[in-house]
Amino acid sequence: MKREAESELCAVAKRARPDPQLISEAFKPNLKRKAADICRNGTDGTGYIEGRVYERGFVSGGCWQFLITVELGSRVQASLSGSCSRYFDKLPIAVGAQVRISTRGLTLDNLDGPSRPLLLPKKFMWSEGATLYVKNPKTNEEYFVDTWADEPDLNPNPALDSPLEAPAPEPAPSAQSPAALVALQLGPLSSSGRSSSIPTGDTNAGTGAIIDTAPSVNCLPSDNSKSPVTGNVHESAQIPHRTDPSRSHHGSPNPQNLPSPPPGSPQDRPKDLQAAPSIPASNNDDFTASQSPKPANALSAPHATHNEPLLGLTPAHDDKAPMSIVPQHKTRALKKVRKMRSKQRRRQNQKQGQDDAVALPDRLATEDAASHSHDAAQGGDDGEEYYWEDMDTLPPESIAIDNNVAGAQQGANAAQAAQTDVPTTGHQVLSPVASSASESELKIPIAAAPKPHSEDPWESLRLGCVTNIVSYAPLCKIQGNGMRNVMGVVESPGAIVVTRTQEFSVKLVLYDPTNYGSSGLRVTLFDKSERGLPKVDAGDILMLRSIQIDDFNGGWAVGPSYKGWQWAVYCVKTGLLSSAPADTCALRHFRTEEEELKFSLRLGDWWREVSSNAVTFDVPSRRRTRPHKTIGEAENEEYFDCTVEILHGFRNENGVYTVFVTDYTRNPNVSPTQSEWCPLRLVPYVLRIEMWDSSAEVGPTMQAGEYYSIRNLRTKISSGGYLEGKMQEGDKITKLDEDNLENAPRLAEMLKRKAEWEAEMNSTGGVHEFPHQLIKDAEEHRHFKCTVEVVHISPKDDFTYMYVTDYTERSDLVPVSASIAPATLTGCVVRVDLRGSQVDTARNLEAGDFVAISNLRLRPSGGGTLLAGCLGGDQRLITKLKPGGNSNVDLRALLSRKEKWLQAQSKPKREGKRTATRAARHAAAAAEKSIGGEDTASPTPRTDKWFATLQDVKESPTCPAVFRVRARPIDFFPDDLRDCVVLRCTSCNEILPNSRRVCTKCDDAMEDESSVEAFFKLWFRVADADGDTLDVSVADERCSVLRDLSPEDVLEDDESYKTLIARLRPLLGGLLVVKDGEARRRPVVQDEDGEDAPLLNLTIGSWLPDGAEDVSEARAYVVLEHSLAGDV
Repeated sequence: MKREAESELCAVAKRARPDPQLISEAFKPNLKRKAADICRNGTDGTGYIEGRVYERGFVSGGCWQFLITVELGSRVQASLSGSCSRYFDKLPIAVGAQVRISTRGLTLDNLDGPSRPLLLPKKFMWSEGATLYVKNPKTNEEYFVDTWADEPDLNPNPALDSPLEAPAPEPAPSAQSPAALVALQLGPLSSSGRSSSIPTGDTNAGTGAIIDTAPSVNCLPSDNSKSPVTGNVHESAQIPHRTDPSRSHHGSPNPQNLPSPPPGSPQDRPKDLQAAPSIPASNNDDFTASQSPKPANALSAPHATHNEPLLGLTPAHDDKAPMSIVPQHKTRALKKVRKMRSKQRRRQNQKQGQDDAVALPDRLATEDAASHSHDAAQGGDDGEEYYWEDMDTLPPESIAIDNNVAGAQQGANAAQAAQTDVPTTGHQVLSPVASSASESELKIPIAAAPKPHSEDPWESLRLGCVTNIVSYAPLCKIQGNGMRNVMGVVESPGAIVVTRTQEFSVKLVLYDPTNYGSSGLRVTLFDKSERGLPKVDAGDILMLRSIQIDDFNGGWAVGPSYKGWQWAVYCVKTGLLSSAPADTCALRHFRTEEEELKFSLRLGDWWREVSSNAVTFDVPSRRRTRPHKTIGEAENEEYFDCTVEILHGFRNENGVYTVFVTDYTRNPNVSPTQSEWCPLRLVPYVLRIEMWDSSAEVGPTMQAGEYYSIRNLRTKISSGGYLEGKMQEGDKITKLDEDNLENAPRLAEMLKRKAEWEAEMNSTGGVHEFPHQLIKDAEEHRHFKCTVEVVHISPKDDFTYMYVTDYTERSDLVPVSASIAPATLTGCVVRVDLRGSQVDTARNLEAGDFVAISNLRLRPSGGGTLLAGCLGGDQRLITKLKPGGNSNVDLRALLSRKEKWLQAQSKPKREGKRTATRAARHAAAAAEKSIGGEDTASPTPRTDKWFATLQDVKESPTCPAVFRVRARPIDFFPDDLRDCVVLRCTSCNEILPNSRRVCTKCDDAMEDESSVEAFFKLWFRVADADGDTLDVSVADERCSVLRDLSPEDVLEDDESYKTLIARLRPLLGGLLVVKDGEARRRPVVQDEDGEDAPLLNLTIGSWLPDGAEDVSEARAYVVLEHSLAGDV
């Protein structure tokens, strides 16, 4: 039965968790050290390092070597040996486990063998001892070991070393109130006659050190009040036990074997008398022990001083004291919980009792010195050790002494005591003794009524701080955008870094009682000088005035360098306020008011209390859980965690590292990646991530094909309008191992998606179907499918040029030799560079064949701007078509375009397509009509003398000047009226895409105003009766054509766009084709048969652009007024 009890106690001890307070005391946040700093500078034996297990390593020869991932993704090879080896079987070290190790006993040694990426060059070894805490997040196992605590403390409590002359009198239970009996159990006699206890190798139940478990405590039910209880257990007292017959053979010792009372004890005391502590039956009624007769030899202590706690405890141990293990009626687990719950309170009471025990020798001077000497001689140090072990198992009521309590007197009712089922112990615990006004009236402590729950002492902090100048709102109420004043406790010191704009920045997190359960208020401060930023430590109080609050992503406080925000710091450790920095940075600092200082003091008190009670190693409840998302679920402007596979990476010129990742989920908003390393069907699954700051140093170590967990990734919209990621913190990037999926369920899910994607690729041959487009509509660097006719094939050594056309025209194609294509196909023929297996396919083609090409891409050729086609790969991307089939819609459209082109070539063209020729034709027609009308009466006389010719306008020596001309539009630009409004930055004059509303070079993201504005961009080419042409602008808002029209309205409002079309349609005539709400220039091939634009009376002005030479070719012209002239 003894072995069964021992094994059960050990099992309970192993399941128990370490004391959080002990862990927080051993690993204080301000003592955290960086492993890289220790590797460079060594250690002074203070502080600790923390991280996660990267590789579990192995145990060999009493030495355990494993890898820990520490700050910024660095890794440390740790080695435990010596006194640590006996705990190897208890340490839950596994991949991903959280580890903290004190630097006490740490030695450094150089690593052997070649260096590994991110691995520090020094080995961290603990051979003499270590203070270690390990937590496995998967199994929730925790273990705390402090090998330094194994060293015995020869004098744990010097105040108790003074000898006591006689044992204190024992109180007897009163018949007027039921007694709550608290005693230690007797252990069985060992073979040597000494009392034995149950040794356990480790309890790990809050102490952290390896101790021997003291005998268990068996308490009768009592109230939960904190009232003190006095009492003692005399080592010679023994009473019969009511034991179960099945246990009687080992549960009770023989009274004949008990030792005789020590010298000085009452000899007439019954041998079977059991002294037990007693408490009153009621919490409200006083209980007086004077009703029981006081023994003649009872001691009287000196008068107790008011508010002086009395505690007299003398360790005594008799070699012959029998001890027995009585089976417990309550479960050991329940007693373990009770012990852990009251341990902190007992320690505090013990510490208070040490100070009070110094004055007790005088009061206990009448005690028997011979008994104490006898116990000390035979029990020695063992008695003191066992005493303190028993003290740890005593309930708090047995040592918490009230200030107004008198010593308990001894009641002598042996018959009543003999019927009480109380186990006894061989360890003597003497109760405090106090005197009252009368020795005949000694009172037992009375349990006070439970006090009502007190109000929150920090309630006033939740209301904020109000001064004569400013007011600080609680951090939880800081919402919305605008200027605010904030005050809070700094969680951890932030490093001051230099931004890419050469400013200094620091990031902090602030807390107060209103937001302690959240992720805190994030603060980012900027300044042109480093001295303009506050330098704070963890726990300091930071006060910020006129700080900008951004409600994005849960709230963010920003102090831009160009704003007038101010700061002040109260250092909790030193109790000093910050001083203003030197030079012009002094404007950043403000002098605190008295109310601010008082509020800072209370905030510091609050932070010390919550910090001492909180477990800071892993507190999920204090942090808002950041979501884990896939690339397909990602949206603009959010932070999340993700698990990805690395595809490609490269370093930019500005130091930023770009990496392309995927988790095999599709997102239509990602940028289209066009590169050889990216399969075409994988493009919508790839996310581009820009890595800044410390993450840019981790980026080069991330190789293609590796898997990583990235925490706190931010998504944003790039300047091109695509979704991309941004990463800054390198310590939040963790490499994953596909062979260890038990701790990486997200990786397992991604690998499953990857297998499904690869299976789909293999089933379709790996060819992605891109949309079918005409060559004129194809975009640069974008894949598309087209149906074309082969014009010419030119084989080379290892590649082939294939020239194709779909009879649509564009002006940015590479030129083609006249021997390959006729001049009439200029701008319609694309040169395609064939590689790989496409060269073999082209050998079976010839000019005149019709083919369908998949995955064709136009890109600049020869480092210039002109485009050529590119086609490669091993898939079948060129398919020959039969022109006789009617099922292919794209082929029928191609044949229709070819037929129209042939018909246009068969018509005689005297004047061609040049603008000057068309102008001459219009001038000749006007002249013939003018001559034919000379013989007829005309109601309107000729007014040509009032108009200048375009040639006169060009040759005018005066600029600027104003002219009146009569001419008709023969062309306009741009061809699509949707493009007549452009966005331009007024600061750098750069033309921006219509999808952007800010200039990334000039605009500040923190400002609402932007330097980007909308402008009209519209020109007419007009020709007069002499055939001269002139390009005039109608883009001025003062022009009569666009008067009262705003470019912003035309760009964003369809009704304004329709108004613009209505104004231009009468002026351009047949040149403008309006269909389905869109307005474009008619095709050039229709100019011969199309309707001409009407003749206009124009008032134009000439001007000279800035910096241009004053010559006619450099002048620009703008339309001021216009009207329809009518045909003459």
